[in-house]
Amino acid sequence: MNVFGLKHIIFKQFLNVEILDQTLNQSYCDLVIEAEDGKIYIIEFQSSGPAKKDKIRFGDYQTTLHRKKKGQKVIVIMITINDDPDNDEPYGYDKEYRYRINKRSTTCFNTEKVIKELEFKAENDCFDDEAYVKLQLLYYMESNGDERKKLLKKGVEIKNKIKNLSTDRKVGLTLIYMALAVHNFEEEELERFKEELKMNMSIEEYAVMGINHHIEERNKHLKKELEEKDKEHKKELEEKDEEIQAKDKEHKKEIQAKDEEINKIRKLFKDFSESGDKKAMNTLKTILL
Repeated sequence: MNVFGLKHIIFKQFLNVEILDQTLNQSYCDLVIEAEDGKIYIIEFQSSGPAKKDKIRFGDYQTTLHRKKKGQKVIVIMITINDDPDNDEPYGYDKEYRYRINKRSTTCFNTEKVIKELEFKAENDCFDDEAYVKLQLLYYMESNGDERKKLLKKGVEIKNKIKNLSTDRKVGLTLIYMALAVHNFEEEELERFKEELKMNMSIEEYAVMGINHHIEERNKHLKKELEEKDKEHKKELEEKDEEIQAKDKEHKKEIQAKDEEINKIRKLFKDFSESGDKKAMNTLKTILL
């Protein structure tokens, strides 16, 4: 979202996209995000400007969520490849309802400026998350086919300069660029591109590698979660154990106090018994019984 100039959105949580399916029966949106300020953002990805049916669908998403979330403000953001300024106009349907699609296009970037930024970050070992997203989108920042080919090659050139890129992201970029190259280059040019990409395995092998790495990272995350939960559980058990020990201590104290009372009565009974005072003995028996 920062890449598309939406830095004011501070995420609180992702909402289940199927929340809309309960009412609309067949429609699913791409992302639903609740922000810290209480606003809800529906984010849709489109290859081109939305058709009339898409606008109606987005409007349905918006009104449905607005009702379900009891009046919270819902904002529709569409990220698209091709730019169409007309789609930024408020759209109305059912004669009364109107809403605006907040559109962000991948072709709205200053490509030359983005390339300079990415090259600087790659060469100075400061390639951050935003730079990684821009490198993924670089190919789509131009609509012309020949320009896109150039950007594809430039993207690989920048990728090869990055020093602090994780294995997961290296594999991800390799798969993205190779998939795009298959649709853009002839066989001979594609082979040269594979060499530039430093792709020493097949697409399938890279895909398996990417999946395995993702599973490993996910397992690490799950292991950490389980360790945290285990830690919390042990803490709860320790707290309960302390509580049980405190209650046991209190119980023992009560038993000790009762034993002391009983011992006093026993002593008193013994003293009366030894004194031979029958009248006092009968009085004591009456009290005890």
